[in-house]
Amino acid sequence: DAAGLAASRLLNAEVKITGVGRPVFTANQRLVLGDLFAASAREVVIQKVSNGELSLPITSVEKVRSLSVETARSALPVRIRGVVTGAKNNVYEHWISIQDDTRGIFVSLGSVTNAAPAFGESWEVEGHTAPGDFAPIIVADKMTFLGDGQLPESAQPTWNELLNGSMDAQWAELKGLVTDVHTNLVTLMLPEG
Repeated sequence: DAAGLAASRLLNAEVKITGVGRPVFTANQRLVLGDLFAASAREVVIQKVSNGELSLPITSVEKVRSLSVETARSALPVRIRGVVTGAKNNVYEHWISIQDDTRGIFVSLGSVTNAAPAFGESWEVEGHTAPGDFAPIIVADKMTFLGDGQLPESAQPTWNELLNGSMDAQWAELKGLVTDVHTNLVTLMLPEG
């Protein structure tokens, strides 16, 4: 069953395949592996792909975030490690924001049912790219808990960075005057607005 396996992703790829082999004889009567049958696409794991300048799987958030929407839509394999800086895990939403040493990114956990990452934990995410609603994101296929994490140094964005969206999913620190308080909401007056 090759459902979910795009043959175009296999070009120039180093793969690990688990299955049943069938031997064949060479011209000088040596026995070698002739065919390998895998039960499904899950038994075909892309280890590494050389794709011009991009080496797969992508191992840095910055490289995922720098992809064009079209490239992100092609579901490139991703394997990153980082610290959870935001999480939502309920019946309606299952996602995290995670930050490695390059920057932060939104990760959809919709297909991962056995992981509930929490703020401040360190995780490895294996999955693939997707275009997202605002910027490229990661769709997790597998999550591995690595232990307690150390939060990254917080960015101190300018007013323009806050307005233009470039700080999306980034761990940041704001300094300002609290002008209004509600149950789970505060309003800040920042130096620039």
